[in-house]
Amino acid sequence: MAQEPPFEEFEHPADIGLRVRGQSLQELFENAARGMIELMLDPARVGQRRTLDIEVEGDDPESMLVAWLGEILYAFDADRFSPARVEVRSVEGGRARGRIWGEEFVDWRHDVRNVIKAVTWHNLKVEKRGGSYEVSIIFDV
Repeated sequence: MAQEPPFEEFEHPADIGLRVRGQSLQELFENAARGMIELMLDPARVGQRRTLDIEVEGDDPESMLVAWLGEILYAFDADRFSPARVEVRSVEGGRARGRIWGEEFVDWRHDVRNVIKAVTWHNLKVEKRGGSYEVSIIFDV
């Protein structure tokens, strides 16, 4: 039996959807970030010259996930930080911690695939199915 991909895009009217899977919450958050980054740009064309540590808090996995992705999106939009790779170190006790690698955005090298304005709460629910987690995320574009 073929293993399902860690994330996949799905159709959503006027927005972009991403279905994400992970064996743990930590892996789910990492795969969600990887998927969002790939929606935004080609990470293979981004150097890993800088790092950015991220720590977010939330009352539940959903609020932590929105905050986690929101921080990456903020770094891209406000700080012109192009993310290439992400590592989630922990998701526990109402906190998610990790690091992203990347570099300053360069117009001629970092082709923007989609301009993501926000991570939405639309039908956002982290679900545990068997021994793994799954979530569908809608991005406002």
